[in-house]
Amino acid sequence: MVKKKAQAEADPPPHVEVYKRTDGTWAWRARDPGNRKIMGTDGGQGYEKRGDAISALVQVIRPDAEVYQDEPGFGGKRLGTVEELS
Repeated sequence: MVKKKAQAEADPPPHVEVYKRTDGTWAWRARDPGNRKIMGTDGGQGYEKRGDAISALVQVIRPDAEVYQDEPGFGGKRLGTVEELS
């Protein structure tokens, strides 16, 4: 338990963005909270509904990651943590 807590403190969770693509489908991407580089995406899958994109990301992103609609810090609305959304 102590090891997991130390790991979580040393390795902060990514910021996850759920957004509508130009083709009208929903997608997600995970960014490093420090340098904002993209760490992972839905692989171009595209989802018809926002909820479908969220359902997919909760399968692969750690539970304490913050999820935003659009980009955090750029007017993005906080949706909750992955754990809260699953």
